[in-house]
Amino acid sequence: MPVDAAELWIVDPICGSLNFVQGIPCFAISIALRSEGRIRAAVVYDPCHDELFEATTETSATVNGEKIGVQQLSEGTEAWSAAVVGTDWPRHGERRNRAKLIVGLMVDQVSECTLMGSPALGISSVAAGRLHAYWHLDLKIWDIAAAGLILERAGGVLTDTQGMTWLFSDGGYIASNGVIHGSALNCIQAVLRLEAGAHGG
Repeated sequence: MPVDAAELWIVDPICGSLNFVQGIPCFAISIALRSEGRIRAAVVYDPCHDELFEATTETSATVNGEKIGVQQLSEGTEAWSAAVVGTDWPRHGERRNRAKLIVGLMVDQVSECTLMGSPALGISSVAAGRLHAYWHLDLKIWDIAAAGLILERAGGVLTDTQGMTWLFSDGGYIASNGVIHGSALNCIQAVLRLEAGAHGG
């Protein structure tokens, strides 16, 4: 993908293709415009619920024209224990096994862990205050590009699993309302550190 292009449209025609094939009503069309080194405009459309998530660098995040924002429940450990967190499985390999371990740890710490099947809708759901966080260990640029800007303009936070800002790369990422970001990051990093230690890394 020519990420160094002056202007670049980043499109995922069906984010949640397995859900689409199986007739599960959770998939989306994701479109983002990257210009001068950053995402400038973004839309995520959920055709099953006729919801259009939108944002630009100059405007707030909206759903069908109504302004949205991340949901804050409380602070600290209370916020984490009350959190509803979304995720999805990497397709195969070591990342899938890591995700299983993270879910096993996280499910005992939060109110609910739910599978989405569509990363773009998972991140957009955090932006709309329906989830408090969404994470995935194997996201692609087209999964993140549009939903990431929508999340940012809704007051949320997106980092990789090391807590670094997304810089147009694939990998593991966490989207959150901000308040619980550290807790989500700590939970994921605990498993990654444990695995690294087991392999002598």
